[in-house]
Amino acid sequence: MGEKIDKIISRPLYLFLYGFSFLFLKISAYPASLSIFIATVFLFSYLITVYFLLRIFKKFVQYDLASLMVFLIAISALHIMGIAQFFGYSYSYIPNSFYIAFYLFTAFILFLIARIKELVFIKILKKLYPLINVFIFFSSIIFFINCFKKLNDSRIEIQNHYNNPKKFTTVKNSKDIVWIILDEYASSISLHQQFSFDNPLDSALKNLGFIILKDIHSSYSNTLFSINSIFNMNDTIVPSSFYVGEELLRHSSLIPSFEKSGYQFTNLSFFNLSEHTMLENRSGYPYTFIQQLIAGTIFNKIYINLKFSVKSSDDYNQKIYNRLCGELKSYSSRPRFIWAHLTIPHEPFCRDEKGNYRGFTSNRDDISDTVNYKKLYINYLKYGNQLILNLLKSNPEIRDKIVIISGDHGPRYPFLKNKDFQKWPFAAIYIPDSFNTQKLEKLHTIGELPEFLISHISKS
Repeated sequence: MGEKIDKIISRPLYLFLYGFSFLFLKISAYPASLSIFIATVFLFSYLITVYFLLRIFKKFVQYDLASLMVFLIAISALHIMGIAQFFGYSYSYIPNSFYIAFYLFTAFILFLIARIKELVFIKILKKLYPLINVFIFFSSIIFFINCFKKLNDSRIEIQNHYNNPKKFTTVKNSKDIVWIILDEYASSISLHQQFSFDNPLDSALKNLGFIILKDIHSSYSNTLFSINSIFNMNDTIVPSSFYVGEELLRHSSLIPSFEKSGYQFTNLSFFNLSEHTMLENRSGYPYTFIQQLIAGTIFNKIYINLKFSVKSSDDYNQKIYNRLCGELKSYSSRPRFIWAHLTIPHEPFCRDEKGNYRGFTSNRDDISDTVNYKKLYINYLKYGNQLILNLLKSNPEIRDKIVIISGDHGPRYPFLKNKDFQKWPFAAIYIPDSFNTQKLEKLHTIGELPEFLISHISKS
């Protein structure tokens, strides 16, 4: 029996075991979203691809070298973003030049392996098979067991974070609330210090009666977690993963609290908020098991390029803006809470400062050209400013509503040295009636704004 086991593990099984190990690793990230069908299709596709690549390479090199070459191809395809992070690149800002350089280097390594003729190298490689096979086999078991642990941990975490919605007694003539999120819109201080830009939106909004919350911060430099702090009214929530963060938003406490008190909620965003479905999936976070599987792979890079093209991103913003204008003009017998999330000035930078469409440009401008990148960001921000001012001027009925205009966090570009500014978004609020100015100006984070709104519209 021992001889049979030794014989089995002395073969290059690691190439096939790796597919199982990778699958279990991905499932363990968030087991609750597991699709058996998708997992089976992935595993079948992986094994078939490996089989045919082996057949092709075996025509030119020995089987052992062919196995090594296919293994390197699999790793370079399925772990490309992790490799980029190892070299110091930010996950969201990996330049195309890295992909080109890395795959050219991989092709060069494959060429060198194909040229190996020495039997000594092959003998050493064969001696490593038992070690590699056993390592990947036990890694697969650990990832598999971890799936059950993660499933239980995420359930407990979500249950612990759930906040029971509390009904608050509203005043007779409750004001509509309109909250406009401008994704990655920096505070004016950040814009001045990091982009040498003095934001004219401050004075324009002040002239319209807004208060600029110049010192308010976000607890996070991440959209999902920052939005979570708002809708769960809790800045201490730090979800263990994006998957848990999405689940918490689907069961957030803010919306039910308003709805129990007579408000009607309108979700114009790319997140599922309580029982209100997103308008369109424009998030870079994985919602489905397929997205969970391909996260960090070259396939995710292709998917992101297609999903966040200039056209699709601009179409989303135009849709949000038009829907928001329509909501403002529509009549409702109930007070409303309208939430609108624009992906401006977040890249891709779809328009210039005059609103001219940039056409079929790359979805990712060259971030290494920092001067031009800053210019594109500021120009897109200026376009966002114009949208906001046009909205306020063309919808006079908004003067009788509570209006919040804020970022979710600040820009996170690698070339920006002061990382504190990543948690410093723009924020301004307009309240048509009297309010506690001192209390408002003492707020530290945007996650505290909902509690202020509730206290303002509630009976004392």
